Amino acid sequence: MFRIYSILERLYIILDVLPGHKLRLKAVQHYLQLLNKGHAKLEASQVVADLLNRGKWFSRCIRSWSKAFILYNDVSKNNHGLHLKGSSIIEDKDIQLKITSYLRQNKFNININNFCDYIAKEILSSIGIEKKIK
Repeated sequence: MFRIYSILERLYIILDVLPGHKLRLKAVQHYLQLLNKGHAKLEASQVVADLLNRGKWFSRCIRSWSKAFILYNDVSKNNHGLHLKGSSIIEDKDIQLKITSYLRQNKFNININNFCDYIAKEILSSIGIEKKIK
């Protein structure tokens, strides 16, 4: 019962709970309530998944989230869209212009070694990346 009150506290007192995290907490809450009433784990998770119009995978996730909640007093958060969005230096317009200019100037005399040297000396050094000497 203590765990269920902890979930209720997170849902209704802490206001910064995201919708996906809230759904997970609600699912775990219902799952733990069914376990307290004597239902089997598989049956309880399937009932909660059906209640929330989800499938078998969600019922497996409910069991996993409840384990995490019992161990760490929280369920994993959904980090969809929150990862670091990196970009390539090739997407930079100035670098594109420098490379295009170099390729046009040396279109008949270019080889891979010269191009790599140009990139290392001119492009990477201009943005603060230094070539490592092996």
